[in-house]
Amino acid sequence: MTAAIGTFAGLLAAFALMFGVMRLVRPRDPGLFTWRPYGKWLLIVAGAACAAVGLIAVWTGLPWPVVPAVCGAVVAGTAWFLHRDLRLGRVGR
Repeated sequence: MTAAIGTFAGLLAAFALMFGVMRLVRPRDPGLFTWRPYGKWLLIVAGAACAAVGLIAVWTGLPWPVVPAVCGAVVAGTAWFLHRDLRLGRVGR
């Protein structure tokens, strides 16, 4: 479970870095990389994925390197799907 907490903290730091850099680089028009379309869903998915994978790893005795790999893949896939849907206009801003 420690790996899940560390993975969530790392993902949270990466989100803060991404949103902060986009705010500094493009202060007037950050485009799609804002908290409203991306941040909320990525935070929910990261929390749920880290908690679920962490608990499954504890209960089944999986090695700890599985947790960051699975959580990272789930969050990256979610980010890709969100980005694709937002660029095509399927999801409301």
